[in-house]
Amino acid sequence: MRNEISKNDKNAATIKTGRRTLPDKCFYVDTQLDFGDYSGKKEPLFTRELVKLCVTNAIKQVFGELGSATVVDVVFLDQPTRRIILRCPSSFYVKLHSSLTLATHYEGHECYFRVCKASSTLLSLDCNSRLYSF
Repeated sequence: MRNEISKNDKNAATIKTGRRTLPDKCFYVDTQLDFGDYSGKKEPLFTRELVKLCVTNAIKQVFGELGSATVVDVVFLDQPTRRIILRCPSSFYVKLHSSLTLATHYEGHECYFRVCKASSTLLSLDCNSRLYSF
């Protein structure tokens, strides 16, 4: 008799391969905040709290109160380059990405968020497999 897997088994792929994978709970988004030319204006402050407030307001603007109830964390912040790594639940990634695309203001300054990379693991944001030589 062949190796048959019952239809009622939820882990059919696990039994067949012998390996078990954990579901991705979080998604990491590497973004950069760009202000363009803010000549004549004071340079805006760039802190974790202000970035998180701006991201939460962008989500609230697009998806309302229920959308902004989801927890989005600032994992990493680099002030000179304005690079930010955000963490959100994997089921909320598409909403976060779309609300960052539509965000246009940060602390009264016109800006835009450029999403550079996104991944379910933090380590894969650091490397670029296209530049890797074997």
